[in-house]
Amino acid sequence: TGGVLEAVSASLASGRGALVLFPTIRGMEAGAARLERLLGQGCVARLSWELSRGLRYENYLACSRGRARVVVGTQSAVFAPLPDPGLIVVVDDGNEGHCFERFPRPHVRSVAMIRAVQDGCALLLASHARSCEAQGLILSLIHISEPKRQTQQSNPGGTRLRLPRQAFEHLRIRLASGPVLVSVARAGHSPGLRCARCRARATCPRCGGPLLRPSRDQLLCRLCGHTPVRFECTRCHATGLRAPIAGSERTAEELGRAFPGVRVINSSAERIRSGVSEEPAIVVATPGGEPMAPGGYAGALILDAELALSRADLRVGEETLRRWCQVACLVRPAVDGGGLLIVGPPEEPAVQALLRADPGGFAARELADRAAAGLPPAVKAVQVGGDPEAVAAFLDNDPFTGAEVLGPTLVREEPDPEAMLLLRCPLEKGRELVRAVKNATAIRSARKEGGRLFLQVDPMTLA
Repeated sequence: TGGVLEAVSASLASGRGALVLFPTIRGMEAGAARLERLLGQGCVARLSWELSRGLRYENYLACSRGRARVVVGTQSAVFAPLPDPGLIVVVDDGNEGHCFERFPRPHVRSVAMIRAVQDGCALLLASHARSCEAQGLILSLIHISEPKRQTQQSNPGGTRLRLPRQAFEHLRIRLASGPVLVSVARAGHSPGLRCARCRARATCPRCGGPLLRPSRDQLLCRLCGHTPVRFECTRCHATGLRAPIAGSERTAEELGRAFPGVRVINSSAERIRSGVSEEPAIVVATPGGEPMAPGGYAGALILDAELALSRADLRVGEETLRRWCQVACLVRPAVDGGGLLIVGPPEEPAVQALLRADPGGFAARELADRAAAGLPPAVKAVQVGGDPEAVAAFLDNDPFTGAEVLGPTLVREEPDPEAMLLLRCPLEKGRELVRAVKNATAIRSARKEGGRLFLQVDPMTLA
């Protein structure tokens, strides 16, 4: 954060403005408060859809007329009419909060890059981790400043037990000097439930959806919201349940019993806290819900590493490491007695990258693997989806010369059939591919072709 403050100050000293973009409203408010303390009231304008219409319009006029030299905001602020910007900062560019939900789903980082070129200003990607897109920019000879590395502790024996002996010892030692952060992957009490006898998945008696336990004495269907009084397995008719996955609430209960007399705080789901005091306490939080601690946490414990890395997602390793780095940055430096322990398989590349404090090396390997597999961002890609007839008709509107066509593939049959195809080509032919997609879209519009169709250039995920 200090580097962002220095960069913004340098931009203002040169007589130009600055635009700082955050993925969440919490981050925006914290960043705006620090900038206001540094630059003074009236110099910083906030732009976010969470603000009231009147305040948004007032801040919009302040930045468009040059009264506010610094604009701090979330997604839509990337289009703010800031006169003569000298710096655009994208904080935590790998966060999915920077990707617009509505199609064509532009990414804040991509829009910021285009705007930096058009306005002739600097672009700063500030993050504790490194996305593959940022690594691709680095390989394009864009400058990067490397942070100092700090060695963290690992727990190679912690793959089978959720809270092994080393984890309890780590908590006991760190609690002597301040609050300790415990990061878990899931909120609630028991997100995944199975029959205690046959291990079959616990399902809702009304709709067949998966059951979860949001609290100790309550069952809830994730699909229809039904709350059955008791559970009975449809396969063996047993009534017992087991929870292979422990959520934040259950973890807080276990730690409360293990450390009697120590305050346990749960910051997850609808109960996210903005901050905690310096007093010794155990703070259980899910990714993105970590409260701030004055002076930093005395230590941190990361659980569920194997679970976090098991999601079926192209970016699972990159996203998981980004979240872990966010946790690590909240801990005091090692010279001040801070420490971090992760419970997970030591052979995982993401775990090793965290232990060596080497997100850059991990991003370089990820980008090399994507290049070998022909996946974004190593190639230029356009995802086309929608009704099968509409996708097939779109494909006939242009030969897409020089691009590889993968699909279309039927990805869903019921209730509404949906097809998907991927157009990809080398990065140097990206302009030609985007031009061909625009041409095919224009033909579709002129012919008034029906059906549901959506397009996305450089998709963040391939689903």
